[in-house]
Amino acid sequence: MKDKEKKEALRNQLFAKYFEEEGILVTDFLDKLSFIASAWQDLRELCAKNMKYFFQGKSLEKIKIVQNQDKKYLILKVRMWTYIIIDLEKREFITEQEFKMNFTEDFFVEHFDEIKADNEKIFSKLYRLENYEGDAIELIDLYNKNESLFCLTTKLDYSLEIGEAWTYFFIDFGNSRAQLGFQTLDQFLYEQLYLHYDLTPSVMQDATQRIGKERMQEIPKIKIPENLIPEDLLQAYRNQKENLKRDLIIKKD
Repeated sequence: MKDKEKKEALRNQLFAKYFEEEGILVTDFLDKLSFIASAWQDLRELCAKNMKYFFQGKSLEKIKIVQNQDKKYLILKVRMWTYIIIDLEKREFITEQEFKMNFTEDFFVEHFDEIKADNEKIFSKLYRLENYEGDAIELIDLYNKNESLFCLTTKLDYSLEIGEAWTYFFIDFGNSRAQLGFQTLDQFLYEQLYLHYDLTPSVMQDATQRIGKERMQEIPKIKIPENLIPEDLLQAYRNQKENLKRDLIIKKD
């Protein structure tokens, strides 16, 4: 059997495992939790309007209120080592000097999932503030309006294995996207399909041809086992189902 045929067979076997599982239909899950993606989209639009090199397709990592040295800050992690920080008492962005004086690498490792570096100079060399040209109060108001949503887990990673090969299905609510991948340890199989929030493939990728149109049409039928869903997202999904059921009963009455 040729390598191409072996890859096709292995990919098909891995993909088939998704349909052996019981759980929540992915399209229903994404639909019920679309309000999370919507809140993050509002945040991205605000960033696109007020940050010179930020555009709609770019990612945001995390936003939350954190106390540091007896002061509270609203902190937005734009990407690795890059932040927007608002002093909530002053209701204004901190300066570069305040950033270097009052914050440490350990703070961001603890609160924003940064990886501790061996080099002590990493913080002064690589960590920085992003230039945000908009109104700090507007950003604070958006956070306060959606605080309960921004606090929810934004990522779900579901994987299945056959020997030393595996497939993964990844959902990023914070950035309205998903990804389907197939991989082996030796990278004999190494493919990713990047998806929009509605599970249609994004453009400019060659994995579409390898994975195939028929298989892509099957993606919305994937079910996610409940025990693999972060508890806060699972509860939000259940709450939304109950709310919709209650609204339907009220309309009927």
